[in-house]
Amino acid sequence: MRYVHDLLKGKTIVMRKLLLILPLLLLGLTLSSPSLYAKNEVNPIDPDSLKTAISAAKDQVVIVDFWATWCSPCKKQQPVLSGLYEKYKSKGVTVIGVAMDYNLKDVRKFVHKSDIKYPVYMGDDDIGYVYKLKSVPTMHIYDKSGNLIETHSGFVSEEGLVQMIETALATKYAYNRSDANSVDSHN
Repeated sequence: MRYVHDLLKGKTIVMRKLLLILPLLLLGLTLSSPSLYAKNEVNPIDPDSLKTAISAAKDQVVIVDFWATWCSPCKKQQPVLSGLYEKYKSKGVTVIGVAMDYNLKDVRKFVHKSDIKYPVYMGDDDIGYVYKLKSVPTMHIYDKSGNLIETHSGFVSEEGLVQMIETALATKYAYNRSDANSVDSHN
């Protein structure tokens, strides 16, 4: 009987250790997988952190989609953008969503319900000011070196987005991120 008790006690200790380690493993998976991250988490982002996220996408075309849960054209845009993200991510295109809402709970619910595949963050008035937003939806498209090459306000059809993406992928770019039109010019 003592043997069984010791054996169960040992298994309990192992289970407790696993329960302590499991959340850390899941956090690592979440941060390393944009699709998991986008589905499960929306965090606030400030202008400097957004600038860093854009700059960190080295050698990728970056689409920053500024949107809101209360915006009908934004809701219509999400499935189109998610589908094109899935199609073009292996070709060097990344998408960063920035919700310009005031209710984080609503944004998280919308992201989960819509099954958005790319990372989504919660913006604020500072983001709107720094990135010169006048309305939502607004998209900023950056070339592979971080230069802002296009800004579009309003709904964009799938054909229009494909054209923008293909143009951005074909754009010859310089490796100079200090260009006046680069992500650095927003500050």
